[in-house]
Amino acid sequence: MELGRQECVFKRKELEKIRDQRAEALGRLAQMRGTLALLVKKEPWNYWAFVYNLACIMEGDTPDAPTSSFPGSGEALDHTLLAINRLSTAVFTSRQTGLHCLDAQDLLRPSRLTLLWPKILFLPPLCIYAIRSAYTSRTTITEVVSAAKETLAGFVTGWLIEPLKEVLKTVRAGGEDGIIVRKEGVAADLEVKP
Repeated sequence: MELGRQECVFKRKELEKIRDQRAEALGRLAQMRGTLALLVKKEPWNYWAFVYNLACIMEGDTPDAPTSSFPGSGEALDHTLLAINRLSTAVFTSRQTGLHCLDAQDLLRPSRLTLLWPKILFLPPLCIYAIRSAYTSRTTITEVVSAAKETLAGFVTGWLIEPLKEVLKTVRAGGEDGIIVRKEGVAADLEVKP
């Protein structure tokens, strides 16, 4: 049990590291909004550096291309297309890359059989033991059931049915002097229109 607990703690720390790396990449992406706004306003030919940096962040690398200098506008289209290709590859393979990274570090959820083996191993003997115990103490169980049945019947009769009978005796019309509702009163109430 202690080894299993330690393994869970270790895997949780590793998953937290991966989460922090992804959060850092997301923060870098959020910081690039200003750079994109400047590129749109001032230097529209220099998109390659922005897209290259974006692709580096999506792949988990740190951007190493210069963001301001670019060697001539004739090659700008080629470099921009290559950076867009790299970015699209990074975006479309990010889920598979993440799963591969988790699988390589053995951080994925265990298989269903691994999760179910304690139940598969211990449930049949426990069921047999419970059935056997119930069978050997069946007289005690029948006594408990009959006592519970008598208690429930006494509760329903003493606390529900008898008080309701007394209320009905008091409220009904006719018979005794202490009647609350009379036939004439009910008829008068029905004749009055709201």
